Amino acid sequence: MAKVGSHILAFDTGQGKTVTTIAALLLRRREGKANKILWVAPLLVVTKTDRQVRKETDFTTQHLQGSAEKIERFSRKDFTTADITFINLEAFDNKEVLEFVRELSLQNFWDTVVIDEAHNIADPFFSNRNAFVYFTAYKIPSVFVLTATPVISKILQYAALVALVRKQFEHLTSIRTAIHAGEFVPEKEPDLITVARRKDKVPSHIITVEVEESQGSATGVTIFKRTRGKHAHQVNEQLINIIKQEGHQQVLVHCFLTENHTFLQKLLQDTFGVEVAIISGKTRNRQQIIDRYNEGEIPIVIYNLAESLDLFANYTIMYDWTVYASQAMGRGLRTEEVGDYKVFFITTSDPKEQSLFENSVIKHNELMMKAIAIQPIHFQSQS
Repeated sequence: MAKVGSHILAFDTGQGKTVTTIAALLLRRREGKANKILWVAPLLVVTKTDRQVRKETDFTTQHLQGSAEKIERFSRKDFTTADITFINLEAFDNKEVLEFVRELSLQNFWDTVVIDEAHNIADPFFSNRNAFVYFTAYKIPSVFVLTATPVISKILQYAALVALVRKQFEHLTSIRTAIHAGEFVPEKEPDLITVARRKDKVPSHIITVEVEESQGSATGVTIFKRTRGKHAHQVNEQLINIIKQEGHQQVLVHCFLTENHTFLQKLLQDTFGVEVAIISGKTRNRQQIIDRYNEGEIPIVIYNLAESLDLFANYTIMYDWTVYASQAMGRGLRTEEVGDYKVFFITTSDPKEQSLFENSVIKHNELMMKAIAIQPIHFQSQS
């Protein structure tokens, strides 16, 4: 990694992505190759990494944090003198930040860029912010991409990250066409990507639980707006049945839409008489909730974050799911005492949903595992 200078680290939570990257940067600095570093990640990740770098190295750092509404400690002079420029992803919504980064990029100021939680910007076609960060990184000579080992991920995101590191963006258009046509077969990239997996994190069973859905239901409602769907009570009953069957201790419930969190929290609290917490991008006391959950004080957590969370789950329920959020199923770590780590997908019998699930989840899982030379995880159905 230090020798080549551009690499993808696909490590599970706790396997040392950050410390490996720091070590590689230190080695490259000895050779005069990592003098000015841009480090981009979500705010929570950047804050922790900044503290770790300051504690373990002599790198000087500056952190630009904030959003379109708030920019803190922003000094162009400080940033141009620091070894590492930390910018949280949310700050790129601010025009002043964009101008600052564009200005330094045109001057070839940075020789190295680190993108942590890289799935957040992996698809440059998804948004203007993604495109700006992606192509800024593309112009920087050395690129380190940090992401979790994908249990299921979007194959286009993987292809885009490979194109970023290999500086071969011109091939991505043809790859997109092949993916949409179902003709793309990813090549194994042993020299490009390093995988480190936690055995206690890999699901031993991925179970699809199907509920009946009447004809004419909208796929968008059944998948993304469960609590508003005409037959949402069937999905909610299945959610409750799974928890009754598996037990309500250290359970993660993934719900993509934050507008559904409060409803689910009340439903589960009323049903089981236990405290149910919510972790989302708006949660301020996140670490306190994580600690209480891991200590057994909070038995159930509803969440929608894709970034790494040190949550120890007996099993995870994907209440709703999207291709973008499906990595979340691998965010729960199970305790050593647990034999199997199960992940439940709640699906409906709607033909559109079944087709989408087959193509965007199961097949993507197989393609992704093939790309990074890992045995695919097999699904099983449960009525």
